[in-house]
Amino acid sequence: MLVLVVVYFGLGNLHHRNQMVERGERVVGTVRELHGRQWQASVSFTTRSGEKVTTWISHSPWDEPSIGEEVDVIYDQGAPIESAYLSGDEPGMLPAILLLGGGVVLAVAYGWWLRRNWNRLRNEADSWRRRYPVPRLGRRR
Repeated sequence: MLVLVVVYFGLGNLHHRNQMVERGERVVGTVRELHGRQWQASVSFTTRSGEKVTTWISHSPWDEPSIGEEVDVIYDQGAPIESAYLSGDEPGMLPAILLLGGGVVLAVAYGWWLRRNWNRLRNEADSWRRRYPVPRLGRRR
């Protein structure tokens, strides 16, 4: 089950990255507020369709913008509020590769464990299936 969850998140991350590559638009936005401990910046920008958007975008701690600074923003045309990134912080291939590779490693490890323990598990299941009733210790009163 864990393998399926890890692979699901890896494929979801890869799908989101591919959508950003296909539908991503670049615009210039202005930083309105900063939350230093959470490394988030409130950025407002205007989409190519003319819609004014203000959203919270996470940024790397070593590249913190200042309030009022103009920054490059990459956003998804379908969901500009949910999928907006500062230029350079957009989703890459590394998380998807790590999650998919982790799923493969977990599947191989489980297959190896199952191969080692298959006979013992099968014998335990057979003995459980042929189980006889437990004899009583003493007479009934």
